[in-house]
Formats: sequence, structure tokens, C-alpha cells
Amino acid sequence: MIDKIKAFKDDLEPVEARLVEEAFANQPVRGKETLTGKITDYITGGKHIRGGLYLIAVSWFDDVRDADHDVAASIELLHSAMLIQDDIMDDDVTRRGMPSLHKQFESMRGNRRVSEGMAVCIADLLIFQAFTTLAGIDDDVTQAAGQCIKEVTVAQFRDVTHDDPWDEGYEPSLDEIINLHQNKTGRYTFGLPLTAGFHRLDKDIPDALTSLTEDLGVVYQLRDDELNVFGDSDVTGKPSMTDVEDGTRTILRKLLLRDHPDAKPYFNTGLDADDKEWLRSRFESIRDEHAQIKEEYVEKAVGKIEEAAMPEKAKQQLVELTKFVAHRER
Repeated sequence: MIDKIKAFKDDLEPVEARLVEEAFANQPVRGKETLTGKITDYITGGKHIRGGLYLIAVSWFDDVRDADHDVAASIELLHSAMLIQDDIMDDDVTRRGMPSLHKQFESMRGNRRVSEGMAVCIADLLIFQAFTTLAGIDDDVTQAAGQCIKEVTVAQFRDVTHDDPWDEGYEPSLDEIINLHQNKTGRYTFGLPLTAGFHRLDKDIPDALTSLTEDLGVVYQLRDDELNVFGDSDVTGKPSMTDVEDGTRTILRKLLLRDHPDAKPYFNTGLDADDKEWLRSRFESIRDEHAQIKEEYVEKAVGKIEEAAMPEKAKQQLVELTKFVAHRER
């Protein structure tokens, strides 16, 4: 299944480039070619799990058509728009092995406020271009995408505010963190592309689909959190320990502070190499426990996949995807 997603990535890149050009069509923007090139490079630099998963869902029931490539590319545009906004909120400097988009603009303009404003405008433009494209193809898919983005935006608000907009020091419970992953990563990384695929072909959506995509979202995010602490930055394309520096409420953080409360001053602050080494040694003590939580959700997802009313081919590919997501290196 992962090989198919990689193959679909090659198919989607020129479609994404075309949609970016359409977004700027007939607009008198100076340096438009340079700008659209930067945006396209940013979008095509991703793994294309979401767009590829939509195309795979369609292939379970029918041939993939040109319009399906437009739907998949639109899903990738929505994903990139959310990443652009997320990078501004977290002040992340790299994404997909390159400077985050607002940092690219800052290197050109030298003005942080203007550069972040430019990136916000591009994120908005990508969202509107995606929905303009979807609306011309399938009403049900457009409705599903709109509902998904609305739910994910609320989840992002919860993430930014640590689940309490009125208390900076609030520490969400384990269940609250899991619920956030289900409603954010689960909804748009897995729920949207799979649901869109079923809607596109007027197929009944299996009862277990929402629940299993939520479990996949937990697995994906827990692996992301592991890579942020233990991963190789040269492979992930992102710097390490940014979750610690940002004070992100992860399960790794919750387990660490339970056993090592002396680590709390290292959160919400810049870290040097010695700080990271000290923290990583403490994180090692709860690494197996965190991995066990992740594997519990792998088992839940696999169980629901096996029981779902879907083609056998779909079940096999989703099980493969679940295992890949749990153990990927980037």
C-alpha cells in the first residue's frame, strides 16, 4: 500500500502545481512565477498519505479517473494549508526538509510580521482553491471536507490552548490528549480521505470507519511524538525536541513529568545540545510504556479493520498502513 501511495505522489504533483496556478490565475501579483514555485515545492514535498489514501479508497471499487486526482490534490492542498498555519503558531523553522513557508518568506522580506501575514494569506488561498475544485466535482465530498476541516480547526484550537483557553498552566488528562488526536489527526489524515472515497462512489460507509480512523490518528500522532524526541532530524526533515520547547501537551510529556518532575523547567524554553541529551535520557525511561500505549491502539485499529464491512483487499491494505504508520521513520 505504501508503494502505491508513493506512486500516486508522482501522479499528484503536476495536478497540485496546476491548482496552485489556478489559484493565482488573472491576479496581478508581482513575481508570481517565483511565488507559485515556492508554494508548489512546499506542497509536493510531503508524503501524500492523505491524497494517496483517497485514491486507494476509490481503487477498491472502481478505476481512478482524472477528477479523482483533482480531489486527491485538493485534500493535499488542505493539508498543506493547515501545516502552514501550524508552523506559524508553533514558530517551527523547518518542514518537509526545507524552511517552513513563513520562514522562506522572512528570508526574502526580512520582516517577520509581513512574512507571517503572507503565509496566512497563502494558507487561506489554498483552502479556498481546494473547496472551489471540490465543489465542481462532488457535493458529498465537498460537504465531508467542510465538516472535517471545521472539526479539525476546533481541535487545533484545543491543541494551541492546551485544552483550556483560560488557563495557560492546564495539564490535560491522558483521555483528553487521546481525544484530541482522534479529532485532529484521525479526522483529516485518515477520516477525510477514506470517507471522501466512499462518498465519491456512493458506497455505504462502514459503521466502524470513523472509530478505526480515530485509532489510526492516535497511532500516527504517538509515532510523531516519538520521532520528535528520538528521531533523526536528517530523516524526519524537522528539528528534534520542538514539542518540549513549545510545551506541547503530549503523552510522552505526561509520562515524563509523572516520573521526572524535575524535567518541567525544560519545557517552554530553548534547549541546547546538553539539555536535549539530558532530556532524552529521561524520556528513555518511559519510552517502552509509551510504545505500549501506541501498540494498544494499533491492535484496536486492526481489530476494527478486520470486522469492517469492506472488500478484503481494503482490509489488507489498511492493516499494512496501520503498521507502517506505527513504525515509520519520518
